[in-house]
Amino acid sequence: MEILFLDSSPSSHHQRFVELFSTLGNVHSVYVDFQQKAPALEFGLVVFADLDVTVDYAREFSVPRVGLSWAWDLQMTLRRGPDVEVKLIRAIKLVDILIVDSAVVEKIAEGFGIPRSKIVRVPYGIDLENYPLRKFKKSNSENLRLFTNRRWEEIYRPQLLLEMARELSNSEMKFELFIANDGSLRESLINEYSRLFENGSCIWLGKISQSQNIMELEKADIYLSVAKSDGSSLSLLEAMAIGTPALVTDHPANREWVDENITGYLFSGSLGIDLAKKILSLNLDFISNSQLPKLSHNRILRDANWTLIREILLSRVQGILHI
Repeated sequence: MEILFLDSSPSSHHQRFVELFSTLGNVHSVYVDFQQKAPALEFGLVVFADLDVTVDYAREFSVPRVGLSWAWDLQMTLRRGPDVEVKLIRAIKLVDILIVDSAVVEKIAEGFGIPRSKIVRVPYGIDLENYPLRKFKKSNSENLRLFTNRRWEEIYRPQLLLEMARELSNSEMKFELFIANDGSLRESLINEYSRLFENGSCIWLGKISQSQNIMELEKADIYLSVAKSDGSSLSLLEAMAIGTPALVTDHPANREWVDENITGYLFSGSLGIDLAKKILSLNLDFISNSQLPKLSHNRILRDANWTLIREILLSRVQGILHI
């Protein structure tokens, strides 16, 4: 079977689902942002992700259709406006099944009119064998090591992290903020906060591999993410699986995973000084010696096993294909 997989642009999320759908047939990825066109083939299944961007292309094919939400589409985080909402409603009406990764996104989808029977809600989990619980204890003599791996884009609020770093530096706290990945805001923000990078308080790692990401999580005292919105954030799930204490935005999708002071920490402010105060309030000796790393790891073992999740997804897709 030939499978058309429409998406806005390449990503690690996309590739994981390519591998999943490849068990059903030959997957052909077409990226709308690059103005790519579908090959002239007879497709037996169309999968379309980033729903409002790809829906009009998916409508051209009268075969079973799977909608795949990356969360920000239905949450209308990256793109807003009446035309976006119209396209999302169009996508909801088009799908045979819709895959979402969190309860908050499921609720939004239902608000657009899709029956719950057509929704498959599963976290986009992780391959657990790659994320063993770390053996790590913080030394009081070391600098506080902070790590973030979200992209340098407005949705992930990198400026807030750098404002936080400036406040921590002014407080004379000994720390290092390691920042991975790249994005459209990176160059301007590094220039704006150049002093922090010149004095070693902030270190830009650039794009890193999966193994490098795991290594950074294993070394970090705290993993940080202040994204405006999320579904089941893979970055958060990875940190929790490794047992790295996570401090993330207090919104419904993260609260599905993080219980304050039990499996992680939540941040509800909007200013760098608020985030700095939150970090300064944490008892790092307690974190290092508490059950938090093990509890967060066990939560991921129980609810975010990609091996089990992929079988659920394949079963539902096979159901609409009648195979």
